[in-house]
Amino acid sequence: MEQIDKLKAIVETAEEKKFEINNPESWMKKGFEKKQECSFFCLCGSHEYKTHQNNNGIYGSGFREWTTHYECSGCSIIFHDPKKYSEGQKKAKKRLMTAHIPI
Repeated sequence: MEQIDKLKAIVETAEEKKFEINNPESWMKKGFEKKQECSFFCLCGSHEYKTHQNNNGIYGSGFREWTTHYECSGCSIIFHDPKKYSEGQKKAKKRLMTAHIPI
């Protein structure tokens, strides 16, 4: 009787795992979805960016992937660090807003 209960528990756990694998919402709860860590800002008004990645072309255990650069979703400008780029853009906006422009 104990063995049957253990087998039922194993089957239930396997079914839960299968549900989690096929359900993207459970991935988001566990943090498997890539999230933008900083609040991105660009002068074009966009708050989103695309990540461009490259890999070594190996399938299996030797697979490696790295980020080559980022691209603003609004104006397509390329940069290397979203946080540093955002800080620079915020400073530039502040300078533009406080600059005296003769008419």
